[in-house]
Amino acid sequence: MPGPGNPATISWNPDLYQSRHSYVFQLGSGVVDLLDPKQGEKILDLGCGTGVLTAKIRESGADVTGMDPSERMISRAKKQYPMLDLVVGDALDLPYRDRFDAVFSNATLHWIQPLQRALDGIFKALVPGGRLVGEMGGKDNISRIMGAIREVLMAHGKAMKDPGEIWIFPSPAAFSGMLEQSGFRLNFLMYFDRDTRMEDPKNGIVDWLDMFGAYFFREIPLHEQLPLKLEIQERLRGSLLREGSWWIDYKRLRFVATKPKS
Repeated sequence: MPGPGNPATISWNPDLYQSRHSYVFQLGSGVVDLLDPKQGEKILDLGCGTGVLTAKIRESGADVTGMDPSERMISRAKKQYPMLDLVVGDALDLPYRDRFDAVFSNATLHWIQPLQRALDGIFKALVPGGRLVGEMGGKDNISRIMGAIREVLMAHGKAMKDPGEIWIFPSPAAFSGMLEQSGFRLNFLMYFDRDTRMEDPKNGIVDWLDMFGAYFFREIPLHEQLPLKLEIQERLRGSLLREGSWWIDYKRLRFVATKPKS
């Protein structure tokens, strides 16, 4: 059974994602450049969301399949990109063996628990010599936001859920070890700060919490949620509001790993 950190168990809002969180796929364009897809390559876009980067990969002439656990995301992607091959599927149960020249993943792997199982499945899905190229949250990702959530919920006597149940943000060393355990050879790994500006200058943190932090408010009555989110946002004013814009304190891992040919 999928755990709470599996994106298949999360209710995704594709309209909110597309309208207020387009930075996710806009910033992912650099990961597509790192993938460097070629004409005729078979590529799996794992966690394709609304299909924007899947379509960009297809422009290279690659034979790309987009997979996402959210039926709503895939439905939106099919309407926007009817020419794409898009499927609903779980990264923890990939049905492929020696199928793809590359697996691409942007801002998805940190949602998957247990990640090691997903990496094992990705390894099996690749042909010998195939590559895994992606980006995910790394150690200390959104640490300021998580600190504010914890402080506000505790101040109001609310239970604080363990973020480790929904996300994994490994250190470079830990992630390298996971890749090697699955059989990969690590070719490139970069760990970096990427503070990211939110589109709404008034309630950017509330927007982020609505989209990505709903897990922490599930057991709180609906009428209490917005005041709590506004209080969290206010607590972050001194650190994440800069020149009239709200910023998210992201830390990212960007990587390339290959499946040995023998």
